[in-house]
Amino acid sequence: MDIEIIKEIMKHPKQDKLLKYFVQKKLIVKEELLQAILNSKDAYLMYLLALSDIKDISIKQLEELLCKTNEAEYIFYFARDVKGADISFLTKEICKTKNAEYIYKFATIIKEANIFELETAIFQTENLQYIILFIKNVFQKSSDKLEDAFILLASKNPISTQYIYQYAKEIPEANIEKLEEAICKTKNAEYIYKFAFDIKLRNLSKLEEAICRTQNAKYIYEFANRIQSKYSDMSKLEDAICKTDDAEYIYKFAQCIVKANISKLEDAIVRINNQEYVFRFIQIKGANIMRLQEEIIKGKNAIYIYHLALYFNNCSMDEMFLSKLEDAIIQTKDYKVIMDFIKNIKNCCLSKFEKVIMESNNTHYIKEYNHLRFLSAKSFSEELNTYTPRQKLDLLNDWIKNDQFLLINCYAEYILLGTENEEIGKCCDKLYELKMKSIGATANILRLRKGK
Repeated sequence: MDIEIIKEIMKHPKQDKLLKYFVQKKLIVKEELLQAILNSKDAYLMYLLALSDIKDISIKQLEELLCKTNEAEYIFYFARDVKGADISFLTKEICKTKNAEYIYKFATIIKEANIFELETAIFQTENLQYIILFIKNVFQKSSDKLEDAFILLASKNPISTQYIYQYAKEIPEANIEKLEEAICKTKNAEYIYKFAFDIKLRNLSKLEEAICRTQNAKYIYEFANRIQSKYSDMSKLEDAICKTDDAEYIYKFAQCIVKANISKLEDAIVRINNQEYVFRFIQIKGANIMRLQEEIIKGKNAIYIYHLALYFNNCSMDEMFLSKLEDAIIQTKDYKVIMDFIKNIKNCCLSKFEKVIMESNNTHYIKEYNHLRFLSAKSFSEELNTYTPRQKLDLLNDWIKNDQFLLINCYAEYILLGTENEEIGKCCDKLYELKMKSIGATANILRLRKGK
């Protein structure tokens, strides 16, 4: 008999009546049907056949063959739904499958099942989630034996820490002290933290020491934040968070923990030398601002030197301090940030930045810089007109010396107005000596000389 035809019949919503009808009308030979299903080794078909009303079907035979498939789902369904099923036999067989989900379901739903056999089996699966459900819903309370077995299993695998926490939280009469000892040994900061604040009768001091040993900055900080209203001594947690070298959470600790030792935390931030958090720490009440400023300047990070200048931009910044920031940001050669500094920091010395901007060889930055020079002098050309011929030539010679040809090209006309031809010629000769590095600037000067 074609097993596929049988499968199609079995899919019908009234398959039991349909199958019985076919057998009664001898459209299907019962023996052939039975043999085909047995040969198929299909647990689902065996289960459905056992549910049918066909006479003289051996439940025992189907039961034994179904168990050989090792399919826990249908062993459970067979025990639950088939009249005359051998529950003792099926209990032993489902234990062999090591399928925690159906062993648990078997224990909770099949009344005649041997609970102690199933208990042994579910522990053998090492599935802690279903072991907890088993204890909670079958035994409905903890015991030393169950706890010891559970902790032994959980300690084998670091990722099982959550189940120790879950056991303490969900199982009535759990031994909290024993579970606390186990969770402290795992060094899993997240669940040590949860245990400390979700489980009654826990030893907070012991859990504080455990969280410190994890060296997990996030949960050390969270722990301190939760207990600060009740406990004044933060020294253990401070020492622990400083050892993590996690600048973000050291900063948060200083920011949010009222009784924090700011000096100790500042030392850690400076030692780590994370420039972002050295800068942020300036905003912490009680921080040594002068020291942190020096650390940012020494750090040579253009972004945070610029941020430091911005931070003090709206107050009267000491000229010496501003000059230090200017010198520090110039040394970084980060031209984009330097341009931001020039544009946004009040009272900065524009002339100091001329050389570094020209070194960038970036036309856009040079034009921006020149525009700012124009604005700062109300008009640089007007300023040049106030120079003596000697001052103008000194400026031009300085530009030639420093290869600042774009400035020469822009301002040569203003420099050479009122200057003697002989002096103009000397400037042109210098440009020729530099192998015509700026054709435009040289041409501009030559045109002015001819005009003279």
